[in-house]
Amino acid sequence: MKPVRTWILVADAEAARVIAHPGPGKGLHQIRGKTYCAKTLFEPADQQGRTFSSAHTARHKLEPHLGGEQRESRAFAETLMVELARCHRKGHFDRLILCAAPDMLAHLRKKVPGPMKACVMAEIAKDLTNVPTDSLPRHFEDVLRV
Repeated sequence: MKPVRTWILVADAEAARVIAHPGPGKGLHQIRGKTYCAKTLFEPADQQGRTFSSAHTARHKLEPHLGGEQRESRAFAETLMVELARCHRKGHFDRLILCAAPDMLAHLRKKVPGPMKACVMAEIAKDLTNVPTDSLPRHFEDVLRV
């Protein structure tokens, strides 16, 4: 009988890594080459922008633009899901657990491709990106026999 291979995506808005669980009693290990960093899509300015008034020559401060971080998180989530879908098509894993900070988990959930939705066995709303791999098993006791 073929063992069920489970991958765990541990992510936040800035970084992600993939942890493998080859089967019960075999522990967890980080997959080499499956560590990701979000690329900064824009450089934040050190001063607020200014513009000329349309009716006069006076200059005014621009309102700060909100939502840049949200756009970056969504783009990062999409990048991660494209990569995981590619690995799933190649048969690298059978089941997937999404573990991410709550905001990032929402973005990931929306980006899971249709064919891969069936293999998502659990979603955990925790930011475990800074937890060492050898300390991760206790966080997955409720969904996985490590």
